[in-house]
Amino acid sequence: MLYQGCIAALTSRGTVIHYLKIWKIKPMIHVIATIYIENKMMGEALKIYKTFTPLVNKEKGCLMYLPTLDHKTDIQTQKIEDSVITVIEKWENLERFKDHLVAPHVIRFRKRMKSIIKKVSVKILKNISNTTI
Repeated sequence: MLYQGCIAALTSRGTVIHYLKIWKIKPMIHVIATIYIENKMMGEALKIYKTFTPLVNKEKGCLMYLPTLDHKTDIQTQKIEDSVITVIEKWENLERFKDHLVAPHVIRFRKRMKSIIKKVSVKILKNISNTTI
């Protein structure tokens, strides 16, 4: 589990003189799924995701499942894709993610989304802190 703690030393007047963040990171995987939606089908896709997302977040080993849309800004390096849903996921480990892929509600979700999804791209990532060189 990921958690953060803080240590602060206070002067006699209550002023913070030292602040230290302590991170303990348990190995996990991160998944970035890019879902390309067929033209004029985004509304239907979002309705389906709104009912599907709470089911995934209840799965054993799911630390986060968050479908997102591009947020338009004036940042020049940003690439906006209006017909894309990007799902940001965190799982305890690869085995839990694989369990997710064959869960009954995921299979039902894929059937409902079959005519709505143009293509899918998935990246499975690990923390740099858990990598040896």
